[in-house]
This record gives sequence, structure tokens and C-alpha cells, in this order.
Amino acid sequence: MKNSGAPREHPAPYSFKQKLILRCLPPIIVAAYKALAATCSKERPRGSAISTDLLQENACAIIALWHEVLGLAAFCFRNRGYCTLTSKSYDGELAARAVRCFGIEAVRGSSSRAGLQALHELERVLEHGGVVGLTVDGPKGPRRKAKPGVAMLSARSGVPIIPVAFTARPGWRLGTWDKLVVPKPFGRIVQACGQLIPPPESGSREAIEETRLRVEKALDALHQELE
Repeated sequence: MKNSGAPREHPAPYSFKQKLILRCLPPIIVAAYKALAATCSKERPRGSAISTDLLQENACAIIALWHEVLGLAAFCFRNRGYCTLTSKSYDGELAARAVRCFGIEAVRGSSSRAGLQALHELERVLEHGGVVGLTVDGPKGPRRKAKPGVAMLSARSGVPIIPVAFTARPGWRLGTWDKLVVPKPFGRIVQACGQLIPPPESGSREAIEETRLRVEKALDALHQELE
């Protein structure tokens, strides 16, 4: 497994109940999700051949996803040494422990808390040749509205962005803000990759916003095609 360079943080102090939930819940949820997804067939990825080849080769890249397909992406990209971002909240700790059950490392931070530090740590991952996957409308939405962090990371690192979409046929939609996708047994998991989005020409607000919009439109187009 490729060394991502992502640092591990000591967990924040939690109550006994929170510690019990953190210890027990993520492995149970992930085991159930893996069991469902393992019954599904996985189609060959659609879309851009260049983007698909880069992902198959584990080449250095930034993957952009909608939060609703986090589970599908974690399953399909499991144990590749990828890295992602989760918030420093209690919910973020739950998410970090869940993705680690898929063999994915988590950098802690968000747009509102420790954001600059998190960006710096993700840059280090990319400098080591790692792959960073970001749910660009997370951690709390609005749904399918990309935030500028992915464009900022691309500008700072000089690494291109690969928009990636997933769907499950058939699948459930949970009643969460993101309408998280859960595959139904013995269905199909479909993946689509968009064209590479180059890093912004500069770190200016205008250039970041232009790239943010390109990511948002690319993901919307991919999901429209799949759905």
C-alpha cells in the first residue's frame, strides 16, 4: 500500500457513551455495507478513458465526489491507500473511523474548522504521490453544491481533479441530508469518470470559483447520465 503521508491524530476526549459508539458502530455499519455491496456486480467504469486509467494506476490525483456516494466510493476504492477529509466534529470522528475500515486514511479538518491545516496536510499526501478523494458538498451540504476546497487544493498542489460518480441499481436512499445511496442485494454498481479538470490558473478568487463550478457541473452531468 502506498504511504500517503497522512498523519494520524489522537482522538479528542469523549464521554463513555460516545467512546462506546465510536468503537462499536463504524465496524458494524461498514461490515453491513460491505456485505450488501459484495453481492453486487460492478460494471467497467464509464466515461473518460484517461481518468479511468489514472485511477486504475493509482496515479496522483484529486477525486471529486458527491457526499451521497461516499459508501459506494469507499467500497470500490477500498484498500488502495487513498486519503480523504473528515471534519473535527464527533460526526467527523465517526466518519474517519468508518472510512479507515475500508482502508482509507482520514485527514481531520473542514472549511469551518482547521481548514488551512487540513489543506496543508492534503498537499503533503499529494506530494508523496497519493490520491485524495473529497466529497465536495460535505460534510453537511447543501446537497450537490460544490465547495471551493477542492479547487483550492488543486491550485496549491498543481494536481488535476477527476470527477467521479456512482450509482447502485437498484438501491435505497437514506433520509439523510445527502440522500446516501445504499445498494440493494444482487444489484449493480456503476461508476463514471469525467474528463480531467486542470488546476486553476492561479489562486485568485475568480479562478477558484471557475474551477469550483466546473467540478459541480461535471458531477451533475455524470449523475444525470447514470440516473
